[in-house]
Amino acid sequence: MAFSKKNLKGSSTKEYIESYFSDESVNFLFDTAKNADKEKAQYDKNPDPLDTHLKSNIFQIRLGFKFSGIPGIPKKDILGFAAGGGYTHENGWDGISEFVSIPDIGICSFTTFAIESVILYKENLEYLVNKKPSDKGIEGNWNNGFLYHINWYTDTRRNSFECANRKLNSDVLKKMIRITNVIDKNLG
Repeated sequence: MAFSKKNLKGSSTKEYIESYFSDESVNFLFDTAKNADKEKAQYDKNPDPLDTHLKSNIFQIRLGFKFSGIPGIPKKDILGFAAGGGYTHENGWDGISEFVSIPDIGICSFTTFAIESVILYKENLEYLVNKKPSDKGIEGNWNNGFLYHINWYTDTRRNSFECANRKLNSDVLKKMIRITNVIDKNLG
């Protein structure tokens, strides 16, 4: 079966979605960790402001908003930064992804970009990140790994924190919620 709900013992979410659709995202995060140094070495010196390859330093990307990275992540655990969202010559990029390796959580990406509006479904809506509309979930399978995610929204931004982990562990989401609250406070 490609899609089914399973109980997760000891979890406040009480379920995860057994899915093979998440394999691509899980593989992408694991591959990013494996290939980050090679990609940064190849593209770090690219002067093209439209380049979206992984960069070693956030200051190599022209951003149209203030962002200084995920607070509290040791430099050795930062895999890199990639521009995303939309780009204008006047302002720069309105989005960015930061890729990190966090012990006991997994290979993670924090992504933020500008939005004009969003439709939220009350069935999944929670207020996990500094009392802002948010949702969370776990998808994956025992063959490839699990994708844990938390999304939250402000009036002007969509924020997403995703982590790939080979194991299923309810503590991962709890730790991610703590991290997202710190990230959100730092976004201003």
